[in-house]
Amino acid sequence: MDALGDPKGPGATRSGGGVVAGRIGRFDYFMYNLGSSIAAGLVGGALEWFGEGPVLFVLAAVLLATLALASVWAIKRLHDINMPGWWALVIFVPLANLAMGIFLLARKGTIGPNRYGRDPLQSEGHTPETKRECPSCRSDYFLSDYNSQLAQWKCAACGGLLPRE
Repeated sequence: MDALGDPKGPGATRSGGGVVAGRIGRFDYFMYNLGSSIAAGLVGGALEWFGEGPVLFVLAAVLLATLALASVWAIKRLHDINMPGWWALVIFVPLANLAMGIFLLARKGTIGPNRYGRDPLQSEGHTPETKRECPSCRSDYFLSDYNSQLAQWKCAACGGLLPRE
C-alpha cells in the first residue's frame, strides 16, 4: 500500500488491507466506541427486561461483537499514530487497557500520510496539479497531504525527504 492508500503502490505494507486497513482520528475512535458501548448496553438491558432463556448466549455474542469492533478501531487508531496494530492486544490486559484507551484518545495522529494510509484529517484535494513523485522510491504523493508548517516532508513509503514545492 502506498502513502495514499493504494494497495498496489510501491510502498506496500504487510497488513494486506482489509477491514483494519487505514486510519481513524481521535474523535471517530471515541464516537465509535461510545456508540458500540451504548448499543451493547441497550441490548443487554432489553435482554434482561424480556427475561430468561437464551439471554446469556445473546448477550455474550453482542459483547464479543463489541469487543471485535473495539479491536478494529484500536488498530486503526494505532495506525493513525503510525504504530503497528498488534499493540491493540494490550486492550485485553486489565488496567493496561485503561492506559491504552487514554493513550489512543490523547495522542495526536501522524500529520500527513504515513505507511498505513492518508491522514483522516486532511482534505481530499487530490488533483493532477498537486500530484508529485518521490525522487527516491518513485511512489506518488500529493502536496495537499502535507502540512506546509512542517520543517521537512518525508515519504511515507521510503522515509526519504520530499521536495517542498
